[in-house]
Amino acid sequence: MNKQISYKIVSLVFGILVICFTIGFYVYAVWQEPTAAPPGDNVPAPINVGGESQTKSGALGVSGVFRAWGGAAGSSDGLTVSNGNVGIGMTTPTAKLDVVGTVEIFGAWEDKNAGVVYQAPSDGFVIAIAQGANVLIEGLTDSNNPPTTRRVWENAVNQAPESVTMPVKKGNYWRINFSAATTYSRVSWLPLGQ
Repeated sequence: MNKQISYKIVSLVFGILVICFTIGFYVYAVWQEPTAAPPGDNVPAPINVGGESQTKSGALGVSGVFRAWGGAAGSSDGLTVSNGNVGIGMTTPTAKLDVVGTVEIFGAWEDKNAGVVYQAPSDGFVIAIAQGANVLIEGLTDSNNPPTTRRVWENAVNQAPESVTMPVKKGNYWRINFSAATTYSRVSWLPLGQ
């Protein structure tokens, strides 16, 4: 007995073949061959939980709470934690920054001159020392140039050395004045975080 194949079956098979051909052609059209043999820098390596050291270029963020970044020479590296406390050398910090161990927060001392107006490149301290007969040490700092607000003062009497320490905000102007001749004097800038 001779069976005839139904046109419905032929149409169904033909439709399936057309769909498969179309999908195959689309996959082939968007396929791009690797430019080098693996790993060949085709895909950046993922940050993972492996035991080896890992480096990532660009920023790394975690749920908007933690962000770390590093850049090329001349750019700033940084770490931002927008919520919670940060612990260094501990696992349960109880303050915004909780450190077990020694912390270095000061930059290098810089010698400066009395009577000269300076603008602070960062937060920091001005330390002035004077020795002489009846020398007034005066420290002024504010956002005016020249500064007009007296923040610290001290009298050096009977040749005894005296000193003042004055905090200065980043961007503010500051000046140290000595009211008389000194037998010894020194003005220093001590930046924070540089």
